Parts: sequence; structure tokens; C-alpha cells
Amino acid sequence: MLRLPLATVDRGALEDLVSNQTPESRGIEYKRDLKLDTDGEKREFAKDVSSFANAAGGFLIFGAVEKKDETGNLGYPEKMVGVSFPNWDALTQRIESIVRDRIAPRVQGLGIHKVDGFELGPVVILHIPKSWTGPHMIWFNQTHFYSRNSNGAQPLDVREIGHAFRAGAERAESIRRFRDGRLGSIIAGEGAVPLWGNQSKVVVHVCPLDTYEASRVHGFGDPARMPPFANSSGWNHRFNLDGFVTYSGSSEPGPKRSYSLAFRDGAFEGAAVFDRQPEKGYFYGRSIEETILKGAGLYAKLTQERGYSGALSVMIALTDAYNARIVWDPQNERPWSENDRIDRATLILPDVLLDSPEADVAAELKPAFDALWQSSGWEASPCYDAGTGKRRVDPGRY
Repeated sequence: MLRLPLATVDRGALEDLVSNQTPESRGIEYKRDLKLDTDGEKREFAKDVSSFANAAGGFLIFGAVEKKDETGNLGYPEKMVGVSFPNWDALTQRIESIVRDRIAPRVQGLGIHKVDGFELGPVVILHIPKSWTGPHMIWFNQTHFYSRNSNGAQPLDVREIGHAFRAGAERAESIRRFRDGRLGSIIAGEGAVPLWGNQSKVVVHVCPLDTYEASRVHGFGDPARMPPFANSSGWNHRFNLDGFVTYSGSSEPGPKRSYSLAFRDGAFEGAAVFDRQPEKGYFYGRSIEETILKGAGLYAKLTQERGYSGALSVMIALTDAYNARIVWDPQNERPWSENDRIDRATLILPDVLLDSPEADVAAELKPAFDALWQSSGWEASPCYDAGTGKRRVDPGRY
């Protein structure tokens, strides 16, 4: 079987598939050609991609000649020859277009990789992660649902389609229950590391939609790669029952300002005390955004380094927020009234789904940041350009 990250797959890994006679299975399928011109070719491609996403995920390998005997294909590669195409960028755009336009809902986290050095051109590899946002259907005049077994793509019947819908909803709900439980522990002072009491806290969770054994990945317990959330100075670290945690300050017992926790199953938790200006009762909204972006971006990057390429759920909360306001800066505030104060103790922002760890975190988190500012009477986050919706490079003064 191929390994992840996909970018590390090289000619040696492909030749191992040949020498080991690695057979097709639920998680791998070999294709001689990669043709996406006719409706029939596009339909077959969309069927294969959606079937992997609706099952356990896997790899499509294009440019493999299967071993044959008098009975037909034996199901494992005889040699890798590659495929010919005029332009790599055009090919990847064609693939992405078919996945976007012919599969609904969109398959997230699709990985595309080529390995050069073969007779006819590169071997093209697609990694399709298991999806929790499905089931995915393809449509070409009619709609169809497919999944996979050891014999390849198979159509789903009505019962199986219903089960797939329930499984996706149950996974999303289980992630929210996980977040709610963790958030309750932090508020009660029972997080991975106790934080300074009686102060507001920003809490971020980044959770893969498909769990994996992250603790088995080399570098899982590297403190240099995972500083505490919202921390830029010295820190300490230790393993705990949940996974690996880094925290600000000394190793002496007592409350800390912030921590990052990497769970064994690939999830991340970041929590930090956030200053609420006591004399006016406000938070600096721009500072909150930048803190969240830095932490969520780091966790997404670490997830990618550990070989995960599927979708990520990002969940954000602000505790002890009741009666506070969100401001740009104290010298340059817009007119406000008492109605602009946050009306709840724990502010839970809308969940955000990243297609993959490579997604543009700043762009995808805009709806959550808009909600943060709207909780205090603003129309939207002023850190984004109102016309283009893009994050302002240098927001300056509002």
C-alpha cells in the first residue's frame, strides 16, 4: 500500500507495488489510462472518486499495466508505464473541474501527485480520503451513489444510502460533543493544563473528520514544532493520557497562560487566557483573530505533516464574554451603545470546515470572524475588505 504524505510517494514506492504484487483492493485501484474527454470517461472517473470517498478512502493509480493470464487481469500491476498528457496544470484543472461539477456534495481533500521517469510519462496518483460530508452522488443526466468493496466500485441501494447519510451526521455530531465536553472541562479549570482563573479564554479545536493514529507518526511529541497556543516565549512540555501537550511558563505546578494539546487521534486543542480590558470591558477583535489564525494555521500544517489530507473541522469559542464589547482599538472606536455588548457568557462561533489541511485558513475562517464581531453589533469583521472579502494585508486603523 502507498504511504502518506502523498508528496513523498516516489518511483521506488511504485516499483514496490509491482515487485510485491500488491493487489487491487477496497483502498487501491490501478488504471492503464487517464482519459477525461468523453462523458463516459468523465462518468467513470467520477464514479471511482465518489466510491472511494463513500467508503474508506484510497488511491487511484493511473499508468499501471495489470498482469494478465488466460483468464484475464489478475488484479495486480505487471509494470508501471505512466500516462501521456500535454500539460500538468491543465490536467489537474480538468480533474478538479469534474470533481467539483459532477460530484455532490464536493469531495474534500483530494490529493493529486505525479511521479516522473516512466516509459510513457508520469504515473498519476489520486488520493481520495474517506469523507464524512457524504454520501456523494454523481450526476450525468441521472444521479447515482457508489461505494467500494474488494471488487471495486459498487452502486448503493436505498438502505445503504440511508446508512451513509446517518453516518456522516453522526460523525459531525460526535465532533461537536467532543468540543462541548472539552470546553466544559476548560471552563471548570480541568483542561489539559490549568489556566489562570477568572479570566476570559480563547479556545480552538481543529479536528480531522476521519481519525487516525497521529501518535504513531514520527515527531508527534516534538515540542519545537508545536508551541503553546498564543505563546511566543519559553514553554515546557509533557505527555499525558490524551496525547502531547506544550504549555507556557515553567514546569512548576500552578496555572499557566496557554497550552496546545495534540490528541492521539489527530485532533488539536489550543487554549489561552485572553485579556479583557477591565476599565472598559472590551476585547481587541483584531488581536483575537490573529491569535486564532496563527494557532489554527499551525494545527492544520501539523496535520498535513502527519500525513492526513482530508477535511478538518475548526471550532472556536470565547469564554467569560458576557457584557464585553469587541473593539478595533480604544482610540478609534465606532459609536456604540449598551446593545453592542455580548449577550452570553460563552461565545461559540460557527463551525468552519476546511476542505483539507492545505486550505486557505484566513479565507475560510471569515464567517466565524464575522460572527465574532456581529456578537458586539458590528456588521462584519473589519479585518477583511468589504468589497472583495479578502483579508486586509495591513488593516492599520479602522
